[in-house]
Formats: sequence, structure tokens, C-alpha cells
Amino acid sequence: MQVLVKNSFAQEIELRGAHESFWDPNVFYMDDNFSISELISLSDPLGFSPFYFLDPRMAFLISQLNKGGELFARGLGPIGTVATMGKVQKVMHTEDFHKVGKVIEEYLPKGNVQNLSNYDQVIVFGENEVDEILWNNLRVGGFYLIGSMGGSIVYPKEAFEAFGKVWPIGSPTEFGWKFQDSISGLNEFEFTKIKKLK
Repeated sequence: MQVLVKNSFAQEIELRGAHESFWDPNVFYMDDNFSISELISLSDPLGFSPFYFLDPRMAFLISQLNKGGELFARGLGPIGTVATMGKVQKVMHTEDFHKVGKVIEEYLPKGNVQNLSNYDQVIVFGENEVDEILWNNLRVGGFYLIGSMGGSIVYPKEAFEAFGKVWPIGSPTEFGWKFQDSISGLNEFEFTKIKKLK
């Protein structure tokens, strides 16, 4: 299952056969009336692609990023990594730079990829513990976001504060939220967003 994530750099397109996700008005589920050929025909052939096609779990995780600042991204793939670039100022990532460059051409006027030694946010997808090196390079007051599909999240020993909210499906964990809903595509997905305090 995939969802459509609106690209803020592309023309506005009125979607038919799609409905908003419960977590972000810019993320859409496609229903039986959705037509990819209609979407292509409505798109500006000289402009940027109007939507990213992403796994719902990845789209959820990316939607929880704060706007601005410097980001380290891992595990999002080229398209997910580029989707973060619409939200932050600078990104350092572990993806193939050639592949990311090709995706940037399709979605963004430019990508601001940097070699960063410290960052304001870290986002990792498909992992279940806080990486000590990434945690040490995260600035005090910065946020670490994890989207796990492989068990409970393991937290750092250092001081942190959990940030979250109550969602209409799933249930809280000690410091995050766990989804078990296959209809939304968020099955077996645990999420946390923590703030580094020291």
C-alpha cells in the first residue's frame, strides 16, 4: 500500500478518488476511483511531480518532522529522503547520491544536501533503537524520530523528553505510539519523537 504526499513545489491539483489521512491533510489514501492516468494528465509536463508515492508508515514519520533546521536521514530511500527536503533547510543522508539527485530533479527546484557534523533533527526508518553516534551529534534541544517495524524501540540512557499526541487508532507506548492497523497501512509500526535535553 502507498499513499500520496503532496509536493509543495508542484502545481495544485484537485484529487479525485483520494481522501485525506487522519494525521496530515497533505497525505492522501487512494480509493477505487483514483486514476493514475488522470493524475498524469492533470500534471504540468514541465513542472515538478505533484505527489510523492510513499509507504504510509514512512509518510507518517516524515510528517512528524519540525520545519526548518538541519536533518540527518537514514532508511527512507531516495524518494523519502527527498520528501524531507521540502520540510527542512539542509539534509545529510545515507542514500545513493546519484539516485537522490535524480529524484530531486523530479520534485524540487534544488536539494540542499550537506555534510553536517551536527543536526537539529534525526529521522530513521526501519530501526528500533537510538543510534549512539547520531544521538551524540544531535544538538541539545534537537529531536530524534524513529519509525520501527521490528519490535519495541530502545531509548537512550541520556536525558530526553517524549513528544507525541493521541491518535485515533493504535495505542500509546511508554514514550511513543504503536499502530496495528492494516487498513491504514500502519500495521506493526511503532513511532517515537524524543527531544535531547543534555
